[in-house]
Amino acid sequence: MPVPCPNFLITHETSIVSLESSEVLAAMFSFPAGSAGGLDALRPQILKDLVSSKLGDTATELVEAITSLMKVVLAGKVPASFFPVFYGASLTALIKKCGGIRPIAVGNTWRRLAAKIVCR
Repeated sequence: MPVPCPNFLITHETSIVSLESSEVLAAMFSFPAGSAGGLDALRPQILKDLVSSKLGDTATELVEAITSLMKVVLAGKVPASFFPVFYGASLTALIKKCGGIRPIAVGNTWRRLAAKIVCR
């Protein structure tokens, strides 16, 4: 039995955003192996594993749901209450060889996926 999704993910349609599942899959699989997760700790590899063709119809339904989410994101309809996590990043300070600190920010995987779709 399918899990119900929030209405804003399913029913929101826009003529501004034209997006195919194949584009979402291509962007998803363009993440390099070992890519880090953001504040929610969702690593891109987890998404790749969940949409594997080995999972059949379940993976297909998930890709369709992710495509719906990406349409909402690309239409600029992310609810304001999600902004801190969705557009935030986890920050790691690495020490440089010559001294000083190199800040590394890793953004939310969903936002990074949307950016990859737009860049493609």
